[in-house]
Amino acid sequence: MLQAPEACVLMSSFLKKFFLAVGIGLWLVGAAWGMKWMADYSFTPGMAGKPARDWPATDLPLEAGRFTVVVALHPECPCSRATLAELDSILLQEGDAIKAILIFADTVPEEPAKNSALYRQAAALPRTRLVCDATSAELRRFAFRTSGETRLYRSDGRLVFRGGITGSRGHVGDNPGRDALLAAMRADASKRSPTVTPAFGCGLD
Repeated sequence: MLQAPEACVLMSSFLKKFFLAVGIGLWLVGAAWGMKWMADYSFTPGMAGKPARDWPATDLPLEAGRFTVVVALHPECPCSRATLAELDSILLQEGDAIKAILIFADTVPEEPAKNSALYRQAAALPRTRLVCDATSAELRRFAFRTSGETRLYRSDGRLVFRGGITGSRGHVGDNPGRDALLAAMRADASKRSPTVTPAFGCGLD
């Protein structure tokens, strides 16, 4: 028969192992739940706007002879860094066949969009005009709802692509959105409906 001190030692050892096992189990469950949440979040698209089929009434220029890509951006959206990386790749690949207009939501005077890291990243892109929209008027004209949401127009003003150009939030690399935009640039001019893909980013509201 075990003496009291020996029984206490055994009980203490058992409890330590028990609580260690419980702790590890809870950690694994928490880690698995966190990974699932991150995966769900990464692949959950933002709200999609419904733009008109033609270039809206705006002072922003639509140049003859090449495509114009218009992108909405929230200056504090980390997901949109990937959108700019993909756009940079598209602009470099397609050269003078395409130019870009980037419209920044700029509704917080204390935190101007021009001070953001995203704006500085955008300023380095070739053939790109940056617009800070303090009233959201331009964002509404193009029916933007989500940061990273993209529109591609032909030189005649017809919308040929709308959606996103990343495969998930913050993901850089080959993806259906980027491929769809490039395919829209090469599609027959008689194609009547724009290609649509999900846009992954923060809300603009």
